[in-house]
Amino acid sequence: MSLNNLILTTPLLVDLYDDVLVEINASRVPETESHYYLGSNEKNILIVVNTADAVYMEDEELTFLTSILSACKLTLADVAIINWHNQGTNKAISELYPKHVLLFGISPLQFNLPINFPHFQIQNFDKINYLTAPALSVIAKDVSVKKELWTSLQKMFNI
Repeated sequence: MSLNNLILTTPLLVDLYDDVLVEINASRVPETESHYYLGSNEKNILIVVNTADAVYMEDEELTFLTSILSACKLTLADVAIINWHNQGTNKAISELYPKHVLLFGISPLQFNLPINFPHFQIQNFDKINYLTAPALSVIAKDVSVKKELWTSLQKMFNI
């Protein structure tokens, strides 16, 4: 019998390697990575909302945002969404490396930027494109504001 034809059964492997390779009575569940943001950030686009009554945002706002993203040929996987009301920190800039930041219902000064600029104006600062706009709930109710947002997003994402 050659070593190439040797068959190692499960009990034999357990005896040989004891608990080095095989853990028979595993009771510990692997920890899952928890995020302080919603989305996968695949295209380094940070969306900041300011909602008091939700972890990330209200369902209606998320539905509206998803439709905006779809019009921009983006998905939730492409972005990272944080709720400023719950998060309130700029660690997202240093950890997520955004190329674009959309601020909904939060001013540049509230976001701790050293510059202030009006809604719908694309502002480049520190190699990041910023766009500020009213809260999503406000935009959803006003067609003229939707048009202004759409015009700015077309410029920002070259659509």
